[in-house]
Amino acid sequence: MSYTTDRDGMSFSWCNAEGRMVKRLYPNVSCITVDEDGSHHNLKGMSCFDVPLEDHETGNLTGMRLVYELMREAVVDESFDCLSGVLKESIAELAVDRGHPLNASKRGAAVGFMEALQQVFNFAASRVDFTPVFKGLFEAHEIGMADELEDVRRKNAEILSDLAGYPANGGAA
Repeated sequence: MSYTTDRDGMSFSWCNAEGRMVKRLYPNVSCITVDEDGSHHNLKGMSCFDVPLEDHETGNLTGMRLVYELMREAVVDESFDCLSGVLKESIAELAVDRGHPLNASKRGAAVGFMEALQQVFNFAASRVDFTPVFKGLFEAHEIGMADELEDVRRKNAEILSDLAGYPANGGAA
């Protein structure tokens, strides 16, 4: 594995499992990377599940640690919104048959990630009132649908107006 540091000496880039030079997009989240010349404004080569190739058990621990990293980042940065990308890419890893559990792959990390996420979900579900969250989600969706509904009504009126001009509908030929 090769490493390079940037000007401040605080962050570094490395050669990932696919052989690309990458760096972390978020300093405290190890699995979300971009190409060495990427940034928050240039997501070139972004990967949301850039984990090492490991045997199943070692990968499990990596996946569990990722849940902690993502939760910590969400607490520190309320605009953090990469969980869906991590979920999509980890689910894709689960779908790939890697053969024997001792084979080096990302599957163990995906399994550990999902198992830890399930535990966190169950813990939160039994202790948190999600009503305000869902109320906000539903209200935002309804606002979006209201805008869409107005657009649908406008398009329908245009079509009806156009149809009124056809002879079968009483319009001029």
